Amino acid sequence: GGWYFDDVDPVEVAKRLLATCDGYMLEMPGGSVHVEVGKERSPTFTLPWGHVKRLRWVRGAPGEAHKNHFDIKYCDLAQDFSVVPGVPWRNDAANALNGKQAVLFEADWVPSHAQARRLAKIAELRGRPTARGTVTSTLLGMMLFFGAPPVDGVAGRRFFNLERRKADGTIVTVVAEVASSPRWRLASLSIEWDFIVPDPGLYDWNEATEEGAPPPGDYTAPDEDLNPADWDDNLVSTPTYNHLVRWVEP
Repeated sequence: GGWYFDDVDPVEVAKRLLATCDGYMLEMPGGSVHVEVGKERSPTFTLPWGHVKRLRWVRGAPGEAHKNHFDIKYCDLAQDFSVVPGVPWRNDAANALNGKQAVLFEADWVPSHAQARRLAKIAELRGRPTARGTVTSTLLGMMLFFGAPPVDGVAGRRFFNLERRKADGTIVTVVAEVASSPRWRLASLSIEWDFIVPDPGLYDWNEATEEGAPPPGDYTAPDEDLNPADWDDNLVSTPTYNHLVRWVEP
């Protein structure tokens, strides 16, 4: 991917980088940054019901808000790093129930058709969670966002165990996923964040039936005279501008 330093917010660049791998960014106690790529991991943090001050719990998502047809675009290296359309990701059952709810899914920094399809599936499933809501907890909730450094490189704080009291008074534990940054409530010494209870098959993937073959491209190879292998080693490829330039050392 490429961007202009003078007109692109670095936060947006970080979001685009994270989007290529369904990434989740964590700030460590020492100020460093830890990134987890999209993968199901067992939670390492449990929020007990006794530390839940307020819980908003909504089942599912409105049918009309659920996008069920993702028109994919991705970066094809075989077509001179062009952003090209891929095979759309569709949820046929939701389409039949609520009608086609289409959205453009631009994975322009993803150089793989299969990866773009998989990311689209994850986005589609996140759009129809089992449940969603907001939790306000005591300051114990800080440990979910600013807890101990990761063990063996894995922080495991994207997902957490949330204890919830049902109408009959029983306490159940569900696996929830963080869906927002934390919001501080200093007056009540509490912390608040949004969450979803994701579909159990969020990261399931069947290559044979779900990957799909990329559409054929119309890329024409450049003249043999323009061969980077014949140039010096200080060469930078800039697909954003669709040409090659020499890198001049200062």
